[in-house]
Amino acid sequence: MNKHNGVEGFELLIKQNDTPDKWTLESFKISNEFVYKGIKDGEELPESYVEKAREIVLERIALAGRRLADILVTCYENYNASMKKSVKKVE
Repeated sequence: MNKHNGVEGFELLIKQNDTPDKWTLESFKISNEFVYKGIKDGEELPESYVEKAREIVLERIALAGRRLADILVTCYENYNASMKKSVKKVE
């Protein structure tokens, strides 16, 4: 996940992965490359793992918020366009 540091990396990740299917693949990749890698049942997680997991979680939350905002903006724009057409028909 660190390859997307900074605002430019964040925006690039959003543009590259612009569908829910791609978001799912993103998460799957993280689970394979980090979440389950080297973890053994019953062992205590090292502090370095916990810190890295925290970074990933915060990035995922930020991405989810940004993606939700994009969806809401699109819905609003579509609703506005639809309402403008309806008003023109009534006039």
